[in-house]
Amino acid sequence: MKIKLDKKNLIIMAATIAMLGAGAVSYFMFWNTPERVLSQMLEKNVESVHFEGETEIGRKVLGVGTTVAVGLNGNLDIKNEAMPLLETALNLKAGQGGINVLSNGELKLVGDKVYFKLSDLPDLSAFGLDFSKLEGQWIAQEVPGNQTKELTETQIKEINELTGKTKFFKEIKSIGTNNIQGVLTYHYKVKLSKDALYDYVVKTSEISAKNLSGDEKEVLKKSIEQVVGMDVELWVGKKDKMLYKISLNGNFGSASGEIKLKLALIFSKHNQKVEIAAPKDAKTLDEILKELGEKAIPTIPEQFGF
Repeated sequence: MKIKLDKKNLIIMAATIAMLGAGAVSYFMFWNTPERVLSQMLEKNVESVHFEGETEIGRKVLGVGTTVAVGLNGNLDIKNEAMPLLETALNLKAGQGGINVLSNGELKLVGDKVYFKLSDLPDLSAFGLDFSKLEGQWIAQEVPGNQTKELTETQIKEINELTGKTKFFKEIKSIGTNNIQGVLTYHYKVKLSKDALYDYVVKTSEISAKNLSGDEKEVLKKSIEQVVGMDVELWVGKKDKMLYKISLNGNFGSASGEIKLKLALIFSKHNQKVEIAAPKDAKTLDEILKELGEKAIPTIPEQFGF
């Protein structure tokens, strides 16, 4: 059977193809907009992740530059949002006025306690410091105000729905694409929404039955104001929409002056099984002080003006 294609039929076919093409282009353009990609990232169910990177804090004390840099390499388990588990190796470097202090260590967050230990400690006896009793010893410290009540399935569902609906970003700028450890990613520079962040934290607290007091809300507002002023960059996987890198850079005020913060973390091994447990041989700081005969041990942050 022969089909006669007159001008009218050709026009109809051309119009149909054009509409289908336009529809497909519009669909894919919408699907891969920065807003859509970041929304998909937030909707991802991430239960565990490996991270590595560095954070650096710097400020001036009486005109002398002071920095504390911490290299990180560890795992985060957030299957239960109310009780996250964390473990990381630490590479510490503190410097002031050309004097550097180096050390290595480990840190864990399990339940309502944080555990840490330091190794390769320098000899600081000239400064009146003796860390010998601390070297290689796990120290346990309760996290102030931390409540470790497990969330119900209903609470988790409500928080996930709230996360999906919250517009965290008020500005999104596409930088291009980058390869992060073999994964092709979208690279974005974003500005966070102060109101959205505040409402999100307050509402998640209410869902978790941990209502914030008036004073806590005021502290939260001030903290968020500091965060939203920072430069934030995100790298999101083109295929799986997982977060592969985050970078923070900016200044924020403190009671003793302005502090400069840099943070860069690379994420991998999303949702792979991790085992994080509290160390069995941990001691409290009070127990260690008693062993030392109640001798005070100044901390590195105190020595460097933090």
